[in-house]
Amino acid sequence: MFTSLSTREKRLLAATVIVLVGALCYRAIYYPQVSRLLELHDEAVVLRLKLTETRRALALSDRIERQYRRYEEAIASAGTLMEEMIDFQRTVSDLTDANEMETTEVRSSPVSVSQYYRVLSMPLTVKTRPVWLARFLAQLESGGELIRVRDVSVRAIDENENLSVDMKLTRVVAAQGGEE
Repeated sequence: MFTSLSTREKRLLAATVIVLVGALCYRAIYYPQVSRLLELHDEAVVLRLKLTETRRALALSDRIERQYRRYEEAIASAGTLMEEMIDFQRTVSDLTDANEMETTEVRSSPVSVSQYYRVLSMPLTVKTRPVWLARFLAQLESGGELIRVRDVSVRAIDENENLSVDMKLTRVVAAQGGEE
């Protein structure tokens, strides 16, 4: 069959066969690979977007965790400070009650905080007699706690030797671990 073809027909047949083989190779080998490569590229783009979203979520999570730790530390510090203030108020109340002093007013005062210590303050007004005031001050002096009396104002309120005493008591407390 091929022998009866002319040279020109043989060339045309060979070119047709080459084109068909090329088309079959393209369709069977190259096109699936290119299609798969495009699919993988699209998946890579989607995964890159997911990775970016995950990184953003992780960064947000880290910021939230750091903020949560700061809140916990602040709450713990405030709780410790509150406990110290309550203990200070109890100590002062015990001392005033033991010395027959009637507390007429207790005012709140800000707490001074430094890196190494806290200064708790309690301005108060008491009604008492001179002898009980002297005992109260002596107990503060001899007590084991660092409580000091500041800004004392004494005035007589009647003929029975009753006094009204305005004073500011302070207590120095060491800061925990040198932080704050």
